[in-house]
Amino acid sequence: MAAKIGGIIGSVVLLGISIAFPLSYGIEVWGGAVISDIGVFLMAMGFVMLITPGTPYVTPAGVIVGSGGALMATGLREYFRVIFTSPDPRIEVVEDKPVLNTFPDFCGTNRPPQQNAIGYLRLHVRNVGRGAAKNCVAQVRVLRRLSIDGSGECRGGPSGEYNDWLDLTWTGNKDRVDINPNDVRIFNLVVMPPLDGNNRPFFAGNPSMATACGGSPPYAWFARPDVTNVVFVMQDNKPIILNGCLNRPQDCLTRCVYEIEVQVTCENGRAEPVRLRLTIGDEWGSTRIERV
Repeated sequence: MAAKIGGIIGSVVLLGISIAFPLSYGIEVWGGAVISDIGVFLMAMGFVMLITPGTPYVTPAGVIVGSGGALMATGLREYFRVIFTSPDPRIEVVEDKPVLNTFPDFCGTNRPPQQNAIGYLRLHVRNVGRGAAKNCVAQVRVLRRLSIDGSGECRGGPSGEYNDWLDLTWTGNKDRVDINPNDVRIFNLVVMPPLDGNNRPFFAGNPSMATACGGSPPYAWFARPDVTNVVFVMQDNKPIILNGCLNRPQDCLTRCVYEIEVQVTCENGRAEPVRLRLTIGDEWGSTRIERV
C-alpha cells in the first residue's frame, strides 16, 4: 500500500514538474506538454493495472485502455500544434494607390525618371494566424468585363488567359514572400504607366496599341512579373532593354469595369479568394477597386 502511494505521489510530482517547465514558454508548448503527460500517464496506469497483484483490474483491458488514451492524447496534441502554428492570411481591400517614379522605365516610354510616374493599385494581406505563411503567391483572374456605364460587355483586353489564375508581384518586385504572424505584406494588382500632368496614362491616346489590346487603347496593365520587370539582354554586343508593358500587350486593361477574383496561396496555407470590381477610368483618380 505504501509503495502504491509513493508511486502515485512520485507520478504527480513528475507530472507537475513537466507542466511547470513549459509555463515560461508559449501556450502551444504548455498545451502540448500537458497532453503528452496525460497520454504517458494513462499508458503507465494501464500497465500498473495489469501487473499490480491484488488489484481488481488485473486484466489486459488496462493496457488497451491506457494505450487508447495515449493515442487520443497524441492526436489532441497534433490538433493543438496545428492550431497554434498554422498561418491565417487574409486579403484586405484598402485604399492604397501610390504614384511612384520608377527607374528603369519598364514600359519603354523613354521618359526621364523624374517624369516616369507610375500609378500602383495595391491590396494588403494580413496574417492573423500564429505561424508564418511561407512562399506566398498573389494571383488574379477575370470573371467579367463590362462597359463603364454598365450597358453591356466591354471591348478590349486582357486576353482570355486571364480566365485562369495568373501570378502578380509583391512590393519590391518579388514573386513570392513570407508573411510573419501579425504582419502585413502588399501586392501590386494594377500598374498605370506613366501619368501625365493630368494623371492620364501615356498609352491611352496611342491608337497603334489598340490592336494588340483587343481593339481599345491600353490604359493600364495587370502587375504580372513579366510586366513590371525590366530585362537586359545583349544584341549586337550591346545591352538592350526588354520592356514588360510593350512585350505583354495581352495583359493590358482598357477603360472598362472588370469583375475579378484575387487569392493568395502559400506553401502552408491559403487566403480565401475575394471577388472585386475593378474600374479602369480615363485617369488615375477614377481608377479604383471595391468589393462586389
